Amino acid sequence: MNENQTDIPIQPVQQPILCSPYDKPNAHWIYDTETGEAVKQLGRRNAGYWYKTQRTGSQQLQLFGQEEWDDLPLVNALRADVERWRDTNYRNATPVTRELLRHWARNDLGRRLFFCQREAVETIIYLAEIRQGGKRIGFNPQFTDADLAKLVDTPNEPDFIVRLTNGVHLVLEIKGFEPDRVLAKHAAARRWVSAVNNWGKLKKWDFLVCRDPQLLGRELVKLVASEG
Repeated sequence: MNENQTDIPIQPVQQPILCSPYDKPNAHWIYDTETGEAVKQLGRRNAGYWYKTQRTGSQQLQLFGQEEWDDLPLVNALRADVERWRDTNYRNATPVTRELLRHWARNDLGRRLFFCQREAVETIIYLAEIRQGGKRIGFNPQFTDADLAKLVDTPNEPDFIVRLTNGVHLVLEIKGFEPDRVLAKHAAARRWVSAVNNWGKLKKWDFLVCRDPQLLGRELVKLVASEG
């Protein structure tokens, strides 16, 4: 949007809230970016966000002229899979899990859960109990195993924990190649060592990455000497 373009007035609507908080959203408003007028759209709005492409003024009317929309494809794929799993009556969930999910969806509860709360619980169970548990879901998921792997943080177990002759506990990694993910874990290990040493209740710790096993002995001697 250039400086000479007229601001787009966003038109108010008589019924801003279209859906019950207890049910899946079935309608939403779409604003015309040229006229600012709102049009009712059936169905749930896709997950996404607005981001600014340039500095905006203080007027909220410039929202659509100064910002752009980007969707969240993984979130939308996961939403679709959870909905399909819900429609299968939570296939292959444990009996206790299925009973709880049915209970939380009841309309006669004294304090009903919002749909977003129920969906959040369903999503966690679907990922942890069903997908990570390797259970069959009865359909081809949009949220693939590769997508799931991006969410799983593999525990960083060190190659060795060594107690040196000077009493220092050493977290030792033997690595010939360090991709970005390994480098990030090494940085986290160094922060952990620093925090433990600052705490002072678990004796002295250190961290070492050995890239050539043939030089390990020399590096350990050097490390012991530096620790005094």
